[in-house]
Amino acid sequence: KVCLHRFCASCIEKCLRIGKRECPTCRVHISSRRMLRSDPTFDKMVKRLFPNVEAYEEHHEKLVEQSNKKNNLTKGVPGLTPYPPSN
Repeated sequence: KVCLHRFCASCIEKCLRIGKRECPTCRVHISSRRMLRSDPTFDKMVKRLFPNVEAYEEHHEKLVEQSNKKNNLTKGVPGLTPYPPSN
């Protein structure tokens, strides 16, 4: 089964690089990069909306991290320290 969800090229490549081999929207398995189809028009649109997508993603990740710490959501997640750290 192939889905037709669209993502900017760098975003979906990042997902694949970190081992998430599935569509972020519907979770259909992505067996290889060959399943992906480039969409230059969509990439241009994303670039126009987010001229510095890397800075936007970095800011977003910091906000998520702060929210997780605030809500103590790292507890029980391997490799992450709960906030506040328990001694």
